[in-house]
Amino acid sequence: MLILERLSKEFRIKISIVIFLFLALQVLGCNTTSSVASALPSIDNIESIGNIESLNPADEIAKADTKSDSKKIEKSEKTDFHKVAKKVIRISNAEQLFEEVCKAENSLIIECPIDLENRILFLSNGITIIGEEAAVLYNGVVIGEGVENVRLKALTFWGCPLTFSASCKSIDVSYCTFSGDENGIQSSLTILKGLGVEISYCEFIGEDDSQNPLVMLGERNIIASECQVQLHNCTFEGNASFQSKAAMVHLYNCSFSYLEESEENFRFMLAPGTASQYIIENCLFNSGEKPILCYFDVSATSYAGTFSWIYQNKCRPEITDDKCIYDNSDALKSFKHHLSSKKMWQIPYQYTLEMESRVGSSAAF
Repeated sequence: MLILERLSKEFRIKISIVIFLFLALQVLGCNTTSSVASALPSIDNIESIGNIESLNPADEIAKADTKSDSKKIEKSEKTDFHKVAKKVIRISNAEQLFEEVCKAENSLIIECPIDLENRILFLSNGITIIGEEAAVLYNGVVIGEGVENVRLKALTFWGCPLTFSASCKSIDVSYCTFSGDENGIQSSLTILKGLGVEISYCEFIGEDDSQNPLVMLGERNIIASECQVQLHNCTFEGNASFQSKAAMVHLYNCSFSYLEESEENFRFMLAPGTASQYIIENCLFNSGEKPILCYFDVSATSYAGTFSWIYQNKCRPEITDDKCIYDNSDALKSFKHHLSSKKMWQIPYQYTLEMESRVGSSAAF
């Protein structure tokens, strides 16, 4: 009888242990599933600035967290380039550059001035080019046609225009300098069509007699959402600094100045054309009595789909009608009619409105 009671007691204990383990595994499985689900990235179109449809607040919070994490990763990559590059190749002459730049996913370090010898340097998908202190590209043209995931850093373009066209995606140009050469050829940056384009910490220096834009965004035959660019912490000096035809532009933490020699040859700092949409925040315009903005919008108010708009926030000074001039093609000749009281689209990334003490310096690498 005692043996039976003992066996029965042991059996009950074992059954209790089994039930406990079963319940514990259920709880553990539940928690594990929940943590995995919360770690999954939320759906977020980081390539497109023009996502006008709003998500619900919960989606926005998840989206912001995911974006913050991606920014930390990107910052880490920029700071420690050698750890993320698949293949790092040091470039010391033009022939080597032309040979390696056409290979996708290469990471090139330019260590000296490169004469492009009046040739076109075509960028390939996934290419990363970073410059050391003496890295200068001159006497040629650099083109990215329909490319994706291109990163250019700490390069000086001296009389060497840079152009992106044909639906480019994920373009990052940072800490670069664009200036004219001794022959008066201007190093302009042109983005005709592209999504996820970021231009940051760059210097654009225009010649005093130049009437060409230093930055040209969009083209006449596209809609604004096909050219989406964020441009921040950049400095502009000279004439015809910033122009667009059809683009969605987020411009912030930038400074604009006319050259001292350009007392009579000045033109404008900003020039939004038909179908352009500008969100301008925390920008400094050192214009004095000269104009800040020139409109050349050929549409009329009845054509809302192609009408250009500007939203401004914390600019110094604010753009007003007396700071504007108008091209002969402009239909309204009134800044107030182009001014928007709210942002035209929801900006899908986090940013801060603060000026850097030294914009455009490659020393940040």
